Amino acid sequence: MKGLVCPINIRITNQDISSIIDKAMNTGGGSLHWCYGAEPKYNKGIPINEVIANGGTLLLQGIDGATHELTRDKLIIGLQQALPYLDNVINGINLDGTLIDGIGADLIVQLALFNELIYD
Repeated sequence: MKGLVCPINIRITNQDISSIIDKAMNTGGGSLHWCYGAEPKYNKGIPINEVIANGGTLLLQGIDGATHELTRDKLIIGLQQALPYLDNVINGINLDGTLIDGIGADLIVQLALFNELIYD
């Protein structure tokens, strides 16, 4: 699946971003089948799920041995691409990141990094 970027005007909070990263990267997370490690590029003391929400960069170690950089801008582009595939995650003009499950979070991360779903 290749995603197209279609700007959508919705409000995305830092909590939404933290929730997406948490569901993708932490225990039982949707991205753990292809991502074997995540760490902040800078500010090593910040929890993984808060790095991007605070404007940082996450370094993701992929199954392919490559290191992939995930930023807030990339994550938002991935989210825009994934929205047509995510059910009921927008309330009015607000995203509700708590309604995105691990599979949806993985889709967002993969679209953000690769512009398509590579690992399913």
